[in-house]
Amino acid sequence: MGAPIHGYNALIYVGGTEIVGGNAWSLDVPSTAVETPQFGQLHTVQVAGPYTWSGSITAWEQTDEKVLVTAAIGGAALVLLIYPTRADTADYYSGSAIFSASSSGGTRAAVDKSGSFVGSTALAANGFA
Repeated sequence: MGAPIHGYNALIYVGGTEIVGGNAWSLDVPSTAVETPQFGQLHTVQVAGPYTWSGSITAWEQTDEKVLVTAAIGGAALVLLIYPTRADTADYYSGSAIFSASSSGGTRAAVDKSGSFVGSTALAANGFA
């Protein structure tokens, strides 16, 4: 049985470049099911359909860092690697994704950036033995 890990030590790459200043990420893989009722059944049977995946990344803006904006305006799918912890780089999620990005700041706040993504290829969960 594995041990819980803390999220502070994650590592994320977009298009081969590390996201500097990262502080949060999410990965969503909703399942899709289709009902397949048949005559005479008292209950419906569900069968798995195709899946999608998406998520988000947030980070503090860095003066020389523009990976998420570049990914969004590039208009092409890029390889995404998410390592939940740097302590075990054998466990990670990978796939190609299409990105959107935003930044915000204010007179009393650090500038932050965020990116959302949607998978354009199959998602792989590597390692996690």
